Amino acid sequence: SSPGRGALAAFVVAITIPSFASADEVDRCVAASERGQKERRAGNLSEARTTFLQCAADKCPSVVRTACTEWLTQVNAALPSIIVIATDPEKKDIVDAKISVDGKPAALGRAVPLDPGAHTITVDAEGFQSATQSIVARETEHNRAINFTLVRRAAVDTTERKPMPPPVSSGIRPITC
Repeated sequence: SSPGRGALAAFVVAITIPSFASADEVDRCVAASERGQKERRAGNLSEARTTFLQCAADKCPSVVRTACTEWLTQVNAALPSIIVIATDPEKKDIVDAKISVDGKPAALGRAVPLDPGAHTITVDAEGFQSATQSIVARETEHNRAINFTLVRRAAVDTTERKPMPPPVSSGIRPITC
């Protein structure tokens, strides 16, 4: 028997022996798979995705990992996302715009995953009036463009205005009857 053949046999044995996670790890994996299914049924796809990522990890038993990986694929396909676009009236990008979705900061120019349903998007930028839109995110709708054309704020007149002087009296009194 050659030395290379022994190494190959040891390798084959090593990869075919299942690795066993601790009982606590198995419990955490199973609990994550159950929690993910519950969140998915409730329409909380973002939370379901996070949970399925936990039970799709290598540390979980293969039967749980396989199921969670399949569910994760389904949730990723259903999870809506938007891309917020902020431009000025000349259709130029506003590169310093600040975006929030449901009051939480969101990345400019990146897809923002959302649970299906109603959401409020606000865009603020220095020198522009802020703008808000309400939208409905729909399952399987990916990279939906949400456009904002921001209006420039009017320049504030900082010149001091003097009050008008009182009218000059002519000394003539009105006639009363």
